[in-house]
Order: sequence, then structure tokens, then C-alpha cells
Amino acid sequence: MERPLDPVRATTWAAPQVGPARQGRRPSGGSFAAVLAGAEASQRGVELSSHAARRILQRELPLDARALERLGRAMDRAQSKGVRSPLILLDGMAVVANVAHRRIVTAMETGQAREQVFTNIDGVVFA
Repeated sequence: MERPLDPVRATTWAAPQVGPARQGRRPSGGSFAAVLAGAEASQRGVELSSHAARRILQRELPLDARALERLGRAMDRAQSKGVRSPLILLDGMAVVANVAHRRIVTAMETGQAREQVFTNIDGVVFA
């Protein structure tokens, strides 16, 4: 299991960059379009707002690199459907995000979310 990120120190995460192919070799894994799409996706990270970083730290929410990657994919899916401010449900967490800025606005446990009213969201994504 990966070590959880310290949200105060690491507020931005991006998937590893796709390096250049060795000269004379074609990159494995499919067409050029697929490789290009993967490279573009790896450059779009997920950022935590200072408010979200404090909430994650205070509430001791488990947020590691894999969870951030899944949040990024959830934002991609929301964006493809025209959602701008989704509520993302991920591993017992409820996260409100801003898709345009690829930023997590706030986060809480789903148990705490039952007591809350979420406003200014326009979609829900199960990640």
C-alpha cells in the first residue's frame, strides 16, 4: 500500500510524464493517438485547495497517489458530460471538485456527508 500524501506539503499531483521513445523503437501500447492521449492525461494533475488540504488533514482522510489518479479520471468523466462542479464519491470519501481548474474544493467522509447539504454541484460521479 502506498504511503498517504501529506496534503499540506503536496498540494499538486501529476501522473508520471511519458518519456520520449528510444531512437529507432516504436513505443508499445497502441496507436499514436492512444499514446498522445495518455501523455496529455498525465500532464493534467489534481490540485488541492488550501481548504481541502486542511480538511483532509483534520479529518485524517486516506488520500494517496492512486486515489488522486482516480479523482483525476473522475474529473475527466465529469468534464466529458459537461459537469463543472461534481460531487465525487471515492472510497468512503465525498469530494467536491472544480473540473475547470482540476481542483479539489473540499472533502469529507461519506458518513459526515449524510449530515450535510451540498450546494452548487451539478453532477455526481462514483469513482
